[in-house]
Amino acid sequence: MNIFMNKELLKKTFLLLILSRISIIVFVYIFNLVHGKYFVFYDLLCQWDCGWYNGIIDGGYHLEPQAHDQQNAASWAFFPLYPISIRILKTIFPLSNNLLGFLCSTIYIYIASIYLYKLVQQLFDSKVANNALFFIFFGPYMFYYSTLMTESLYIMLCSMFFYFAFNKKYIQAGCVGAFLTATRITGILVIPSLLLMMYFELKKNNSFKTFITNPIYILSILIVPLGLFLYMSYLYYLTGDAFAFMHIQIAWVREFQNPIQTLITGITGRGFPFGGKVGVYITSYALMSIIIGILFVRKNIHMAVFILLNSIVLLSTTSNQSCPRVVMSNIMAIIGLSFYLSRINNIFIAISIKAVLIIFSILTLNWWLLGRGWLA
Repeated sequence: MNIFMNKELLKKTFLLLILSRISIIVFVYIFNLVHGKYFVFYDLLCQWDCGWYNGIIDGGYHLEPQAHDQQNAASWAFFPLYPISIRILKTIFPLSNNLLGFLCSTIYIYIASIYLYKLVQQLFDSKVANNALFFIFFGPYMFYYSTLMTESLYIMLCSMFFYFAFNKKYIQAGCVGAFLTATRITGILVIPSLLLMMYFELKKNNSFKTFITNPIYILSILIVPLGLFLYMSYLYYLTGDAFAFMHIQIAWVREFQNPIQTLITGITGRGFPFGGKVGVYITSYALMSIIIGILFVRKNIHMAVFILLNSIVLLSTTSNQSCPRVVMSNIMAIIGLSFYLSRINNIFIAISIKAVLIIFSILTLNWWLLGRGWLA
């Protein structure tokens, strides 16, 4: 059955979407009143990396580093699919980038919510799936899904990928994976999960020879890196360096580092640009993602592998400034939190936890609007 034929699900997710967007718009209005500002909500939501995407949409990628105080930063660090989608829509609808970003991200997160709900419902039950919708629309950092940034697109593509793969529609999963690798470098990490799902299917049916004789398996895997390879080819044409997206990370003080050393740095607070307390704060998110992955191992190994690999990548850099939004845009973190929240049988405790999370969402939105760098 086509999931978009489920009118009840479409209606429920749409109402939650509208409620979440109204909540954001109202809060931004109150924020403007309190701080004496007169920004339109979608412009005020545009913070930090949003400016980079604006530049790519309007002027394309830099030919050479020219940003930051040291003039050592370039837009190559930001993958192309999201700004391309905005640019295409802008040729049809002559609206501002920030407004188009708000509208596109809203559409992306709506589609994501539908696929994520069906995926979680198949894996667990409707209770866990409803909790996943809560985290998507009202959980911490939900404002990332409402502005000119890649989080909503990434969640949508991840939800679609795992939904298709779980239902053994490997070619569709591979095609979505190609879009994933054109959205973020971590999109490539779905390949081990795809291989594991194929392995368990073939093991169950005792038909490992099918992996070689049936071209669908190998083809679906080969399709996934296509988005990354196309971007690398473009960068080579533009700059002469296919790995420019990696090498330019030095402008953000990001270099490869032993993950253990990163944990020590986070615990001590030394080396983080926004102070020791924040270092502990963002490192705790990395630890949380690892713990969720470990707890998932017995239930869904392919999902555990995805979030664990993401955590290792996250901890393998000297700067974890973007840790909170990277973790909360990983659907495995959302699914994991939803699963454990659903296991709380005491209704009062469950409601209290959700209330605290909503309060935290309001606080993080306020800090985001104030331009707090550690949320970037």
